[in-house]
Amino acid sequence: MCLVLSQNNIDINIYMPASNKTRKRVKDSFKGTKLYPPIKPIGSYMIKVSDLHTVAYWTYGNPNGLPAVFVHGGPGGTTSPDCARFFDPKAFFIILVDQRGCGESLPMYELRENTTQNLIEDFEKIREHLGISKWLVFGGSWGSTLSLAYAIAHPERTIELIIRGIFLCRKQEIDWFLQPNGSDANFRDTRDFFEDGIPKSEQKTDRCKMDYLAAYGRCFRGDYGPAAKEKALLAW
Repeated sequence: MCLVLSQNNIDINIYMPASNKTRKRVKDSFKGTKLYPPIKPIGSYMIKVSDLHTVAYWTYGNPNGLPAVFVHGGPGGTTSPDCARFFDPKAFFIILVDQRGCGESLPMYELRENTTQNLIEDFEKIREHLGISKWLVFGGSWGSTLSLAYAIAHPERTIELIIRGIFLCRKQEIDWFLQPNGSDANFRDTRDFFEDGIPKSEQKTDRCKMDYLAAYGRCFRGDYGPAAKEKALLAW
């Protein structure tokens, strides 16, 4: 999927790979936690949101309960049945959505027609298709950004807003996420793998002067070919 970072009125698209087989449960990784027990969907849908994109979404819980839409993170994450377990299935009508280019939405990894506003409009189409007048919006990480953007655009449709792992797409947050001496201060064993994810021609001796966002973006768009694209996806 793509995360659209807006800086100086420019939309920058970044995305991560996500498997369309994520719904195949192997074991309960959250056994013993405060999450609700595993739950099966009551509905599975594909909605055509544009000539290019079709969005996958699922419903869980009580159709007569309080509607709650789960906004996944990333950049480029997806949903799984476990995402529904944040909610009491007796009290909530739960909607999980794979954003454009993510998970089981089609086409996978597509960056075209994939902006924050597009994603907001997709949620509206799903809400209208389900006949929901208002709902609770629940999101984390990039999902917190998108949840806030949705609530700002449609306050009359947002009953409650619950956000966690808050990420606001500010420059200092993006730099902390990508630049040396940021998040890698906690995960130094993965930094070399991340650096090696982009072609040598994009790399500079002074890593602090590298524009990782632009370099990875070129790889994701396929500017260096499919092999380089897959390598960058894995490293990201």
